Amino acid sequence: MKYFFGAGEVLPNPKTIKLHSALLSILWFSMFSLSAQTPRKDSGADGSKIMPLMIGQRVPEDFWTREHLFYSQGDTIRQTLEAYKGRPLVIDFWGTWCVSCVKAFPKLGAMQKSFDGKLNIVLVNSIVTKDDFSKINQMKDGSLKNGQLTTIFRDQYFAQLFPFIAIPQYVWINSRGIVEGVTGGRLVSEHQLEVLANYK
Repeated sequence: MKYFFGAGEVLPNPKTIKLHSALLSILWFSMFSLSAQTPRKDSGADGSKIMPLMIGQRVPEDFWTREHLFYSQGDTIRQTLEAYKGRPLVIDFWGTWCVSCVKAFPKLGAMQKSFDGKLNIVLVNSIVTKDDFSKINQMKDGSLKNGQLTTIFRDQYFAQLFPFIAIPQYVWINSRGIVEGVTGGRLVSEHQLEVLANYK
């Protein structure tokens, strides 16, 4: 594990590595905690401010019923997430300029296919990434054009619910609509998806 600061290179000491391991363990246990909090009232459906969700909170009802703009195989469509309700959902925040985001698409598509509807992966391209239809449509990766994955774009709603400072960012939501974790890409594996898919 290396850290880069400016032009120099610094190797962490063993204490730093242990701390990172401990933090990762805490994240893992919080990710699949059994605690569930009550639904939030500040969903934004009535024009009120949308407050960020925390791990253990349930997504608001308009999470499922609000219409979003989807990129769909070279076209656009407006639809809700109602078809995904009742099954685990992983939201992947990404941008066209994020190399690691796009590199993960084939793997994500293959994993979603292997779960055959037991869980869903939805990509979210937020308005803050400054991407548009043209940039998405011109991507060399074919995962979106061939329908292997689906993405919401020009999003503001999800970015308010799950603020991020770096992408990719993954939000793990269980079948009851409770946020189980927010992670980077390193924790996304077939094993982790299987845990989420079978979590009750």
